[in-house]
Amino acid sequence: GYTRLFGISAAGSVDSGEWNRFDYWKFAWERRCDNYFCFGETIWGDQYAYNIERLRQGDTRVYFLDWLSMSPEVVAPSFSGFLESELIRIATAPYDIMMVRAREKFGDIDSENHLTYAPSLVIGGSQEVDNIVALPSRVAMIFNGDIASQIDSAPESGVIKAVVPYDDELLRPRLRLIFS
Repeated sequence: GYTRLFGISAAGSVDSGEWNRFDYWKFAWERRCDNYFCFGETIWGDQYAYNIERLRQGDTRVYFLDWLSMSPEVVAPSFSGFLESELIRIATAPYDIMMVRAREKFGDIDSENHLTYAPSLVIGGSQEVDNIVALPSRVAMIFNGDIASQIDSAPESGVIKAVVPYDDELLRPRLRLIFS
């Protein structure tokens, strides 16, 4: 469960249709990943995706969208290339040492959850196994999007003095950063 592919209306799997709805989690990222169809992910929330516009033109490159920034990077020329160069490689020889350590700590993780750092690495958290927590996948993606979007629009001299959880008007869990 540390690297997963999404299903289509499949029990025990993330449903790719629901996962790719803008109002499900992508809204928090302020349009950074709107043009990507996500079909898989890592336990942290890195997304494996197609660029929708390019896919319509026959370009089948697979992108890796970083879980903290949603910055795209091409990882394979096609889905079969992705299976060989990324998915099988991670399953047999993980390159992320923190993923290995998290697996030792948490064991199997179901498809409904992500692992993340508390506090977030983006706001000064440290990359230590004791700082890793499990959160529902959707909540983790919204929180990461909220943090990234607010950091981008923060005043240059602003210092985060608080992180406040709240529910928005659609009752989605959110985070608000309070700057001094």
